[in-house]
Amino acid sequence: MNEMAVILDFMGTIASFSDLERKVVAMPGSVKAIERLYEKDCEIFISSKASCASIDAWIEENNLGAQIYFSYGREDGSKEEHIQKIERYGDYEEIIFIADMPEDFVFKTKTKVRKIAVNTTLPHELFPIDVNIFEVPLTVKLVETIIRG
Repeated sequence: MNEMAVILDFMGTIASFSDLERKVVAMPGSVKAIERLYEKDCEIFISSKASCASIDAWIEENNLGAQIYFSYGREDGSKEEHIQKIERYGDYEEIIFIADMPEDFVFKTKTKVRKIAVNTTLPHELFPIDVNIFEVPLTVKLVETIIRG
C-alpha cells in the first residue's frame, strides 16, 4: 500500500470539454503530471460529477489505465462519498485532494485531507480557508511543489 493518495477532480482539473473536437480532452500538462505522481508512488484516484463512462474513455484515450488506481463518477455518489471510500480503502499517511472549484472542497472527512485548488481564476476568498490555491494548471512542476509540501 502506498503512503500517499492523490484524488483528482476531473473536469477543469485534468480534463476539459473541447467545443472544436466535441469531446473531453486532457488539460495541457495533466497527463504528464499524473505520470509524475505515479512515479512518486502515489495511488491516484479520480473523483468527479462526470459519468463513469466519460472518465473511463478519457483514461483509455490518454493511456493512463496503469496510473489511475480507481475512478469514481456521478454513479458512485457524491465527492464526499468518493473520499470516504478512499479513506476506508487504504491507510494513507496523507491524502491530497486537487480540484478547481470552491464547491469541490465542501466536505468533511474523518482524516486530514490536504486540499489544493489549481487552474482557478476565481477570487481566493470563495474557497474554504484550508485550501491552498494555485492559479496555474496541474503540471509536473506543480506536482513537484505539491509533493514537497
